[in-house]
Amino acid sequence: MVADRAANRYTLGAEGLNFLDRRIRELQPDAILEFGSGVSTVILAARMAEMHGDDRPRVFSVDESETYLRDTHQMLAEVGLRRCARLAQREVREQVIRGHSTACYDLDESFLSSFLDIVPDLILVDGPSGGGTVRLGTLPLVQDHVHAPCTFFLDDALREEEIAVASLWRRLAAVELSRVHIVGHGLLEGRIVHGSR
Repeated sequence: MVADRAANRYTLGAEGLNFLDRRIRELQPDAILEFGSGVSTVILAARMAEMHGDDRPRVFSVDESETYLRDTHQMLAEVGLRRCARLAQREVREQVIRGHSTACYDLDESFLSSFLDIVPDLILVDGPSGGGTVRLGTLPLVQDHVHAPCTFFLDDALREEEIAVASLWRRLAAVELSRVHIVGHGLLEGRIVHGSR
């Protein structure tokens, strides 16, 4: 099941998923916040269930696509991991993020407070889909809802749009960029070092 879906050019791919799985084993996070659901959600849920048990969600995945979310629910159910992940559909809307106008997920305070049962200490950014700086808002919008320092990974890090997003993140006092791992479509690793408050 995972191999078939990992072949989709829009997913992280087997190489990227294997790399993330290894890093999660090393980092031992308590909870993961994921932007963009799919086969990666299943891999993350399986690893977190192995580390922490399968009695509560430790992967919190946000996507704009109801179709992707339905498919992800089905995959989780097929492998007995439905309780290990919580999924939410959020619209993408125009916003001003740190003075930059861009589209991004609608991640208001009340949604984040109710959605996240456990404070995440790892973030995977593989959504929303679309061009330009559509992924820019993910870190600034959640930085007060994660446990700092919080490691993050940005997929598609070798793409021009994600390079632009990374350069804008670099200007944020709370964000440190570490390295780009040349796996899959490229994975940028960094950390949110503190909240904005």
